[in-house]
Amino acid sequence: MKRSGTLTTPVTGLLIIVLLMGMEITKAQSFFRQTGIQLLTKQEGLSNNTLTEIHQDKDGFLWLGTDVGLSRYDGIHFHNYNSADKEPYSITGIYETSDKMLWSRIANMNRLSCFNKMKGCYMSLLSSTPEVLTDILDLCVTKDKIYAITSQGVAELKTEYETDEVSITPNLLPNIKGIPFKFYGCDNNLYILTRENKLILYNLTEKKSESLDCAELGITNAEDICNIHIYNNYLWICSHNNGVTCYDTTTKATRKLNKSTPIVQDACIRDIIQADDTTFVMASGTSLALIKFENKDYPQIRN
Repeated sequence: MKRSGTLTTPVTGLLIIVLLMGMEITKAQSFFRQTGIQLLTKQEGLSNNTLTEIHQDKDGFLWLGTDVGLSRYDGIHFHNYNSADKEPYSITGIYETSDKMLWSRIANMNRLSCFNKMKGCYMSLLSSTPEVLTDILDLCVTKDKIYAITSQGVAELKTEYETDEVSITPNLLPNIKGIPFKFYGCDNNLYILTRENKLILYNLTEKKSESLDCAELGITNAEDICNIHIYNNYLWICSHNNGVTCYDTTTKATRKLNKSTPIVQDACIRDIIQADDTTFVMASGTSLALIKFENKDYPQIRN
C-alpha cells in the first residue's frame, strides 16, 4: 500500500530525485546498489523547489506535487501545470485512475483536484453537494475507486465524466467511529487514523471495521504515522518518532523496529517497500536503507 510516494512534510530547497524510471519492486535490491542520484531545481525547469509528492505513472513519467501545482518530468525536461485560475496549488497526494486522471488534494485550500493527463489540463469539478469539493482532509484511491475524508466522515466519490467536467457524488461509508483525519488504501481495505488515537481497519466489501488502539501498538500519537503498508498479511506502520511497527493481522503479534534495533538507524521512518519476502527498502529522515530479515516471521525474529 502506498501513497504515491508521499512525502509527509514538504522538501524545501534542492530536489533529490532517485531515478525510478523502469524500476520494478522485485529489482529494488539491485536498484539500491546501482542507482545514481540527480539534483534538480528551478534552474533545470522545475516549477518550484518545494515538493510535497512524487508519483511514477505506468508510462515511466514522474509527476511531482509542488506548492504551485503539478510538474511532469520525462527524464530530460520538466512540464509544469498550474491551475486555470492561476491560484497556487499545493499538491498533497497524487493518485492515478485507469482513465488517466490524476487525483490530488490541494492542501492549502482543502480542495479536490483532477488533472487530465491526456489533455494536459485540470478538469472542472461539479457536485450536488459542492461542500465536498472544498472540504477534503485526505484522499486515496484503491481498486480504481476514489475515497476522501471530509468533516462529515469517510466517503466514496462517485464520478461521471463530461468533456471537460467531472460530476462528483459522495457516498458516506457506514460503521466508522471517531473523527478520521488521515487514511491509506490497499486492495479491499482502508486504514483510517482518528483523532482518538485509533487505527481503523475497514473492509470495503463487508463495510465492517476493526479498531486498534495506537497506544497499544507503541504509537503515542496517530499524527506521527506517515505511511502504512500491508505485506504478507503484516501491517507495516511507519512513523516520525517510533520507527516501524510490524503488526501481524492474523496472530495480533507486534514488533517494533526502531533505533534500538541494529538494522534501523533512524527513529523517523517515512516509508518502506518490499523487495522480496525477507528484503525491504526503508526511507528514513536521514537515509535510504536496505533491510534484510532472516525469515518471514518478522515479529518473532531477533537481529
